[in-house]
Amino acid sequence: MENEEKKIVPVESEEQFDACDFEFVHHEKNDKIHDEELKTKPTTFAKDALKRFAKNKASVVGAVIIGILLIGSFASMLSPYDVEAVYMDRVRLPPKVREASNGFWDGTVKYTRVYDPDTQFPVLEDENSDDISGDNALNADCVLADSIWLDPELHYYSEAVPHGKGGYYRLRADKTIEDGATSYFFNNFTSKKVKFDITQADDLKLSVTFGGEDGLFEDKLVPVNIWLCGLVDNDYGANDQITPILLGENLISPDGNDFTFNVDDIAAKMAAAGLNKIFYARIRFEFPASSNVSSYILVKNVKLTCADTSSDTLKQRLNEVSFDDPNWLARYTTPEKYTERYWQSSAQRLVHKVYTQQCTFLYDCYRDVFGMRNAFVIGKSILQSYIDKGWCTMSDFDDISTFKLTNPDSLDCPLRSIESLQIYDGVYQYTGHVLYYRYLDLNGAPSYIFGTDAKGRDMVTLALSCLKNSLLLAIITSGICLAIGLVWGSVSGYFGGNVDLIMERITDILSGVPWIVVMTLAMLSLGRNYLTFGIAVCLTGWIGTSSRTRTQFYRFKGREYVLASRTLGASDGRLIFRHILPNGLGTIVTGSVLMIPSTIFSEATLSYLGLGLQGTASFGVVLSENQANLSSRPMLVIFPAIIVSLLMISFNLFGNGLRDALNPTLKGGEQ
Repeated sequence: MENEEKKIVPVESEEQFDACDFEFVHHEKNDKIHDEELKTKPTTFAKDALKRFAKNKASVVGAVIIGILLIGSFASMLSPYDVEAVYMDRVRLPPKVREASNGFWDGTVKYTRVYDPDTQFPVLEDENSDDISGDNALNADCVLADSIWLDPELHYYSEAVPHGKGGYYRLRADKTIEDGATSYFFNNFTSKKVKFDITQADDLKLSVTFGGEDGLFEDKLVPVNIWLCGLVDNDYGANDQITPILLGENLISPDGNDFTFNVDDIAAKMAAAGLNKIFYARIRFEFPASSNVSSYILVKNVKLTCADTSSDTLKQRLNEVSFDDPNWLARYTTPEKYTERYWQSSAQRLVHKVYTQQCTFLYDCYRDVFGMRNAFVIGKSILQSYIDKGWCTMSDFDDISTFKLTNPDSLDCPLRSIESLQIYDGVYQYTGHVLYYRYLDLNGAPSYIFGTDAKGRDMVTLALSCLKNSLLLAIITSGICLAIGLVWGSVSGYFGGNVDLIMERITDILSGVPWIVVMTLAMLSLGRNYLTFGIAVCLTGWIGTSSRTRTQFYRFKGREYVLASRTLGASDGRLIFRHILPNGLGTIVTGSVLMIPSTIFSEATLSYLGLGLQGTASFGVVLSENQANLSSRPMLVIFPAIIVSLLMISFNLFGNGLRDALNPTLKGGEQ
């Protein structure tokens, strides 16, 4: 039984095999034989990575934005505006994309200025803002607003207000003066322009309006006396003074309102005093001082007239002594400069309740800069060039009347008219009206979409030029840092042990030095330029890349495919660059791509703080120069800031897409 052979009973299988199941499939494209027909098309790693990248819509948007910024940065070289040039006549022009209309993005600025009642024009110069000049820039809708008191709470000004009107001349006797002393206010008869003589026949009349407002100040409104003074003959001397003639006594408002005091019988008063003629006549106001509280009077106007219609000289003198605008009188009260209507006083001269008027208007800055320039000076050579081009004619360069435009309806000739000619040592200087944009050889006034900076440079061209310089610097330095970091991190992570220990201690020392210190020392030693900044970035910028690379090598170097390749005899270099590094490339590239905007942002931060680049086209320099105009001209800061923000966001999105696209574990997957 033991030697009996065992019989194998075949088991019948339910599955039936067909001979055609064992036939190989021949692939015509690559001429290879497979055991089954391929269901999908073969692809490469690059195509698969691109496919995965395209599925991330945010990354695609980031890539498109980066592409647009790259194209725009190099398009700045085609701009007609020179970034390095300084145009002082185009300083801080507002943004403009359309013709001036309602003040929105049309190159106009809305101003509220004091209205000058004498010139019937707004006051266009303000010490607290940029100077603006030229009625050429004002639109026709300059509407005068209602009168506005400069002192709505009835506070007085110690000095007159420019372009103010009306008010009161406030004569204040300080309380330190001896009680009972008299303060004076009188027209100065020692000035040649205000000397006047009067006779009884002149029938001189006086009208004075006083302010009756009381209780406005801590001091006291007091009554005033009016006197007529002068000399008995034309020889000025102490003994020639006439006895003052009293014209009005204890004048004060009975009800606290303004009141007018008129004197029509001055001739009769002169006759009563035995005077037929008074030389060097003057009107004197007297009011008492008080030791308890400062006393004052308010004079609104003083008007002297005469009945003698034949004496124009006397009328002129009386008009010069009279005044109806206390603010004007208070402004021009220095005898060395202004002798007309000069009044003297032993009291403190102030003004009260002076008012101005405000008007609001749109100021076309482009029209002011590039429009018609009045009193513009050009030389003979420039005029000759216009003649040579056939724009104008001038038969005699010494006779400005011979200047004529060839075609007055055409705007080809910048010089529209000549007002005067001056010759200095043979040099001809023609002064006239010049259309400035044609003088600059422009076909029309330019429009700066985001305005100009403090040097007159176009903000779009300047920002794109900054973008070009910053991108070139960031890409080059990031590439260098990536190369150094990959090699350093690969060697450290692959070999490990003592090699890794020594290399890590070196990176610890370098990373322990603050980057701002490294940058500052480099800038101080080598100068503030792009080369120095690039060197300073490369000194420590590779440390982050090397750390990420080392981490990926520790992650993948123990995997089975690496051990299998080593068993088959693969060299260290092949294991590093063929098997390990490609698997960790996604994370490494993501961090490296973000170095580009980080470098730009670091440069901008340093330059903004004044520690980095200076005097060059840089985002930080531009932002630093224009930060003071953030409230008045925000586009000078907002536009460069938007570009920097777009760079940061788009590179972040682009890096995330690259991380997924370069991850070998996702090859062939749906996500």
